[in-house]
Amino acid sequence: MPERRLWEFYSPITCRILGLSLSEKEMEKIFKRFDFNGNPSLLALSRMHGQLVQVCTDPNPCSKYVDKILQKRFGLYRKKVNGLSPKDICQIIERGERVDGVPLSALIWFAVRRKDEEIDEIEGRVFAAIHLREHQALRFYDVLSETMPSGSPEAVIEELKETRSLKKKLEVRTERLERKIENLKAEIENTRKEKSRIEMAREEKTRELKILREENRKLKEDLEGLKRGTVSEQIKAQKKEIESLKQELKTADLLTRKLARQNQIYEAAGKKLRSPFCRGKDIEPEEGERNKQTLSFSLEARKVAFVGGLDSLLPHYRQVVEDLGGVFYSHCGKVSNGRGDLDMLVGKVDAVFCPVNINSHHACLRVKRACKLRNKPCCFLRSSGLNAFKEALVEFARRGCLERMDEIRSLN
Repeated sequence: MPERRLWEFYSPITCRILGLSLSEKEMEKIFKRFDFNGNPSLLALSRMHGQLVQVCTDPNPCSKYVDKILQKRFGLYRKKVNGLSPKDICQIIERGERVDGVPLSALIWFAVRRKDEEIDEIEGRVFAAIHLREHQALRFYDVLSETMPSGSPEAVIEELKETRSLKKKLEVRTERLERKIENLKAEIENTRKEKSRIEMAREEKTRELKILREENRKLKEDLEGLKRGTVSEQIKAQKKEIESLKQELKTADLLTRKLARQNQIYEAAGKKLRSPFCRGKDIEPEEGERNKQTLSFSLEARKVAFVGGLDSLLPHYRQVVEDLGGVFYSHCGKVSNGRGDLDMLVGKVDAVFCPVNINSHHACLRVKRACKLRNKPCCFLRSSGLNAFKEALVEFARRGCLERMDEIRSLN
């Protein structure tokens, strides 16, 4: 739809659009640009406005320039009013409503800009609505002039802006104060709870104090009774009897442990006499004495592992361990297939014996690491012979026996 130009508007409408759109500085620039009669700095604002409205009623360079300025300025709001007809905009102005972000001057411009059959009626309605709002604005301005220190519109606007800024600051401070009030309420509530808890604890302590005082009173009475009677002598006799019973209990416990130890030694000695080493031949006196010394120690069902060694001596290794009351385990000493089986074996036993003359250096290192990781004793033998293994085994049993004897002495 074709649009009308500024000089085609109803002159009172043009007057309102220019008055709402152009400031005093903008009018002075237009006057200087087109060299109007009179100095713009000496003319009153009302005279400049009147001359500019009169010039813009006819097509001329000045009116065309002002029309371009207004087109550019109001073009920013075209999308917001694009779906509204001139009658719709006219009704918005009459009801005193606003379109989001669109000033009143732009609404007037788009209401009378389009060419329409009813444009005269629309201009009349817009003028009437604007004229009524001018009266309302003047009354409001008159009231502001009386109440505000300075009556100029700019000063009123500045004071309104300052008031809004102060309002925002007050709202922020109010929110902070409300948060502080909430925090204080929460602190007061926590204080009340803490006070209640302290009161309950104080009452509990008071009750306990009363009980303690009552017990103290009873103890004092008992003490007085003990001082007056023979109860103290009875208590002393009972204490002596208790000490005597404790001593007898310790003696019985020690005797039980010694008997159990002797029973283990006798069982080990019986196994030794039944072993194939003692059958069919006489035992020399020195050998008998040595066997007694050997059999005075026992492994007490400890698990012993032997890594490597000769296959032909494997039954004899087992017999030596069992004669000392232990459980025998063996490993071939080969670790090329992995160390899982060796680690499992070390984890099950109480001690590991490994001859270095028959096992590889790699196997000995694996045994040492596995025993160190599991905190198990490891004995490396210079030889895989039966005597070397037997001597090391007896030494291991002797150390265990000494450790247990130290425990018995500590109990005594």
